[in-house]
Amino acid sequence: MTLIKNVLSLQNLYINVLNYNKSLIKALINNDILIDGDIEIMASQFAFPISAWINLCDRYPNKEKEVMKNIKKHVTQFIEIYRK
Repeated sequence: MTLIKNVLSLQNLYINVLNYNKSLIKALINNDILIDGDIEIMASQFAFPISAWINLCDRYPNKEKEVMKNIKKHVTQFIEIYRK
């Protein structure tokens, strides 16, 4: 039963992260900040690298500066690619 709970928890985390970021991307598109595109793909491209870096930082707190640098570069590049 624990394995099932863990799988459901991970699934909920994935869905929650994706849904939150889909809403964010949709709002940025609707406000003419980002180009119109596949919201689910754009949200995935934006959110999941950040989520992975945060998980890395949780496991290795000494990586926080490196993680924050990568997140900043990632967000900057995402905006450059999708900016209207």
